[in-house]
Amino acid sequence: MKRLVIYKMTAMKAYCRDKQNQYNWIVRFTMLSVLVNAAFAVGKIVIGIYSFSLFLCINGLYNMGVSLAKSIPVRWYSKKNNAIQSGNNSRRQTIKEEYRGLYRMGVVVFAASAVYLVYSIHMMEVMKSSIHYDKITAITIATLTFTEIGIALRGFIVTRKNKKPLFEGIKLISLTTSLISLVLTQAAIMSFSQNGDPAYYCGITGVIFGTVSAGIGIYMIIRGAHFLHKENGIVNEENDTGCVDRISI
Repeated sequence: MKRLVIYKMTAMKAYCRDKQNQYNWIVRFTMLSVLVNAAFAVGKIVIGIYSFSLFLCINGLYNMGVSLAKSIPVRWYSKKNNAIQSGNNSRRQTIKEEYRGLYRMGVVVFAASAVYLVYSIHMMEVMKSSIHYDKITAITIATLTFTEIGIALRGFIVTRKNKKPLFEGIKLISLTTSLISLVLTQAAIMSFSQNGDPAYYCGITGVIFGTVSAGIGIYMIIRGAHFLHKENGIVNEENDTGCVDRISI
């Protein structure tokens, strides 16, 4: 019997250690993606100013929003480590803070998507030349966006099996980033591969993906708000494994 108890305790410690390693990797990858998204945002705005493209600047602003949203879980886990070290870590409070973070991430995603959606509708209605890049600029944009999509998909894969609210938020933000980047990739390729202005077609795609991204933001807001108002449901969340989630960052 004693050996069985020791075996179970050892197995639980190993499980918690594996979970911690997974959490550490996700948070560190998110920290890197925050910096990458900020760099992409600056790059798009600079290229947008150089090429007189408001569309590219809007995409850069969307990246700024994504970077801000992804920084929320990074800051939260940093504060959580401090709480663990000081002994002020409550399971109930921890889960409430996670859902509050998911809610805030949803607000940022929805706001950024709404701005993008409004501009996409504007592109459809104006029907005048607003997207045109020379070949070098277009190839540069396409390279940046393909890289961005790859990083976003990697972020989605890294967090795909984790059900924690903030990690779920990271996964959903990665999905919205991929969708919005596809529109910019389409604009870059069409601007030098065909005659005429691709603004209308990019506007249609932007409206579709912008609507989906805004919907994802609304989902995050509703999910976060729902659990914040149901504390009895929060404490019984299925993700409670008994491990102390201390993140090394």
